[in-house]
Amino acid sequence: MKDKDNGVCHLPEFVEEEAEEFIIQFEKVATIKEWDKSDWAILVQSKFKGKAIEAYVCLSMSESVDYETVKEAVLKTVEMDPEVFRRRFRDIKKISEQTHLEVARECRMRFDRWCKSEEVKTVDDIRQLVLLEHFKSLVHPEITVSMK
Repeated sequence: MKDKDNGVCHLPEFVEEEAEEFIIQFEKVATIKEWDKSDWAILVQSKFKGKAIEAYVCLSMSESVDYETVKEAVLKTVEMDPEVFRRRFRDIKKISEQTHLEVARECRMRFDRWCKSEEVKTVDDIRQLVLLEHFKSLVHPEITVSMK
């Protein structure tokens, strides 16, 4: 493991409401520090709190060493509401420090999380999701609350 401790102490504190942002920061630090991907799961779990710890503890031994499995379990546990994912996708703004590639990556990640939370599996599912979102934006807010 190459220079891991040096980077972990510089990661922000894990906050459940900002789990996606934490994951993005963790992945950037891990990549910059050139940590072996096989070590990512053990490193990221050291920063977890609250529901994230619960999600990690519930994983089997083999699952707990797979970073992608850990990441998905934590994100699913701390942010299950599809509306949160939709809002986060729609609220993306490019800031001057970001490259266009970074913004594209963030858009893709947030769109994928939104689709996953809505259990989108086909092109028709995506079509229905976008049409429903657009329709909800056209009608009175009291009506959209009762729609699903």
